[in-house]
Amino acid sequence: MKTCRTSNGRRRGWQTPLAACTLALALAVATAPAAAQNHGGTAGDAVGEYIDRTDELILWGAELVGETDSGTARTVLRQAEEMNRRAEQELGRGRMAQAGNLARRARAALWHAVKLAREAMGLQERLRLRAERFMDLHQQLGERAREAGNEDAVELLRRAENQARRAREAHLQGDLRLAEQMFERAEDLTARAARLIAEGGDPERLRAEIERTAELIDRARAARPGEPGPQAARQLGEAQEALERARGHLAQGEPGRALQMAALARRLAQGLLDEGAPGPEGAARRQIERFDERLAALDDRLGGDASERVRSLLEQARRHRDRAERALAGGEPEPALREIRAAHDLLNQAETMAR
Repeated sequence: MKTCRTSNGRRRGWQTPLAACTLALALAVATAPAAAQNHGGTAGDAVGEYIDRTDELILWGAELVGETDSGTARTVLRQAEEMNRRAEQELGRGRMAQAGNLARRARAALWHAVKLAREAMGLQERLRLRAERFMDLHQQLGERAREAGNEDAVELLRRAENQARRAREAHLQGDLRLAEQMFERAEDLTARAARLIAEGGDPERLRAEIERTAELIDRARAARPGEPGPQAARQLGEAQEALERARGHLAQGEPGRALQMAALARRLAQGLLDEGAPGPEGAARRQIERFDERLAALDDRLGGDASERVRSLLEQARRHRDRAERALAGGEPEPALREIRAAHDLLNQAETMAR
């Protein structure tokens, strides 16, 4: 494969799909620099080719790492870059053994960074969903706690909100595992608050609330006649499952868990109704337009004066926005909705950091 040099002398490889990058990495990790000697050339040539190839793979791997918020993956990738740079320097001094060892270590670090990035992609989506569910449930329970004058529940919800804020801060700093742990603590506190609210309330009111949720799910199902799309079908199934769990918890004398499950079922059903009004395509298009408005307003406010972290978040948000537009143009409104929601989440983080 050909390489070229940028203006600062660093090698760059021609762009390839990330799927090919992953396959190339898997194959290349097992290849030692000395292998090239079987095809002729000196040992120095073999090490030089191995370093060049590692440079290309680092560039491709950087595309994948750049799609995530994993600070650990970015750190490991920087270590890979540094080791490969040192390998090139050692080769220039004629120290082939040292150069080969550093290049092999750089290749191993690169593969580890890619592995961390791929794991973070799944974790980011889980964090996004948990954050959405937490905020909705926290708002609903907060209203119930204040209405009932339940000060103990209000205090638990305040502590839960503080934990969620710390989770968002950890996310902004790239520590996704810590963010997940913080969200778990916030959810535990919220569950305790739900239990206090439900135990101090009227059981008949909770039972009526569960039945109103069932009616809401029926409305969401009726709003999509015929076969719903795969995303809508999954969401309807999750709403129905949460409703049944709410009924089960109520029957077992667990009103707090029943309240939580009813709130989740209501959120899922209401989300389908909200999206179903204009249809997924219309919802995605509207959110893209809203993103563009928000981004323009933030750019005007910052006036080019933004930290490196804010600029990184905005760049990631723009990439998700562009993927949403491409998915929409390709007739895939559901993936477009997922991408534009991710773009809005990143924009929220950038706005928080820019305050």
